[in-house]
Amino acid sequence: MQTDFEAGQTLIGEIKRFLKTSEWLTPVNLAEAKDDFFKSQTSNPQLIYPEIPANQLKGYWHQLKEIEMSEAKALEQRMSSRSGRKIAR
Repeated sequence: MQTDFEAGQTLIGEIKRFLKTSEWLTPVNLAEAKDDFFKSQTSNPQLIYPEIPANQLKGYWHQLKEIEMSEAKALEQRMSSRSGRKIAR
């Protein structure tokens, strides 16, 4: 069974993988902009990126909110006690 902290880390990893896929990072008009750029010395390509589905991101947000990060808070307290400083939030 995963701890709250491990569950949070796993979910954050899923979100990172989702957002880093080429589907969201590749402009939809890349080929056209590339052709225009190489045909003209004055071209300033305007790249258009696909919309990231807000519903999926909201789903991730709700999952993150559900995870109680008690272990993260404990780690934060240990780190601040070692350094003698309060960690800014």
